[in-house]
Amino acid sequence: MATITERWRPAGAAVALALLATLPGGARAQGVERAYSGEAGLVRVDRRNANFDTRLPIVGRPPAPGARILSVSYRWHYDNPPAGFSMALCQEGGRCSDVSDASARQTLAFVGEDPARPFYFRARVSGQGNLLPLGGGPAQIIVVWRE
Repeated sequence: MATITERWRPAGAAVALALLATLPGGARAQGVERAYSGEAGLVRVDRRNANFDTRLPIVGRPPAPGARILSVSYRWHYDNPPAGFSMALCQEGGRCSDVSDASARQTLAFVGEDPARPFYFRARVSGQGNLLPLGGGPAQIIVVWRE
């Protein structure tokens, strides 16, 4: 059976190349575009009103000082999230973007930020009462930046 990395990497590389192809010609000419991916298995969510963070390590060439993010693509999966479930994509020392409404998408929420700062997903189930634990599935980001 393929590991999470083996199943997701080809799709991630294709997404990164597609993102680079959509950049305007002028943007490509102003610097060198690079991309890295980060992937992990999402942590288990087993209680309400608590944050459950999954860190995404940088895989690939690390960004040079002064680099700036152009876009971030992401995907995440939890089976049958209950009412009150929310998911955010966050960057260490920076902002979070609510990604609850789409488990796979490209976001421009981090444009201009430092790509060397790691990302993480933050899952939460708000509300009262018992919660059947949510087993985490795969999560991935692809960060495209300009040096």
